[in-house]
Amino acid sequence: MSTLMRAALTGLAIPALLALAACQGATTGSTASPSASPAAATPAPAESEPATSAEPSASAEPSASGVALNQAILQFEEQSDSGITGGAILTDLGDGELAVTIGVVAIGFAEPMPAHIHEGTCAELDPTPKYPLNDVAAGSSNTVIEVTLDELTAAPHAVNVHKSAAEAAVYVASTDITQ
Repeated sequence: MSTLMRAALTGLAIPALLALAACQGATTGSTASPSASPAAATPAPAESEPATSAEPSASAEPSASGVALNQAILQFEEQSDSGITGGAILTDLGDGELAVTIGVVAIGFAEPMPAHIHEGTCAELDPTPKYPLNDVAAGSSNTVIEVTLDELTAAPHAVNVHKSAAEAAVYVASTDITQ
């Protein structure tokens, strides 16, 4: 299977898995009958709660193929009063490649927005991109880069979205991907 096909399937499988997990969490605690044992009435898993920080979280949930995914789910912080919200999912593909999926709500931004992974943190950033990503257009971007998630999180890195190609010095969203 080609890398592009794998990245596309990963991008489609992630929302489906999250929806399935949410459905299971919603029904797990509500189906216990009065005669059920206490072990049968378990609370919804913590993974169904939305992420509220920019810290990566690895998921051990099985993928559609039954293999545990090595992922980081990140939430962007708005920069330059952009009003942009959203996040990124980094999925280790297991073959030395990483799928980077970005999704944002960017009201008033019509031009494609360049995105990169930089060395450093959002607060102390190396301005030279380490890994170029596909532009964010119509709210999303999907890119496969040659690095593993473990290699990427071994040192501080950040995902940055720029206002436009003409205004690349203006960051509109950023998230740290350090552990």
